Amino acid sequence: MLAIIPARRGSKEIKGKNIKIFNGKPLIAWTIEVLQKSKKIDHIIISTDDEKVVNICKNYNIFISTVRPKRLCKDNSLAIDVYKYCIKEYIKSTKKSINN
Repeated sequence: MLAIIPARRGSKEIKGKNIKIFNGKPLIAWTIEVLQKSKKIDHIIISTDDEKVVNICKNYNIFISTVRPKRLCKDNSLAIDVYKYCIKEYIKSTKKSINN
């Protein structure tokens, strides 16, 4: 199973929420670690437009999609469009199928 973590920079409610420290770790780290412990998840992809999130994610063995285009980082961007973009980038970059 594939897990995609959409983590855009432009949160309106809590600025920089993905990199906020909670209990000693950035919030995004908690999400990644839970997914890595799952026996059902085979692939984890992070999709972001935030270099700080990218730097945090480099500490984990996950696929970091190319920096998400601005058109997919707006308040009205559809999640399905982000997911399609991530899957295409993953397949193109890794030459892997997500059906494994």
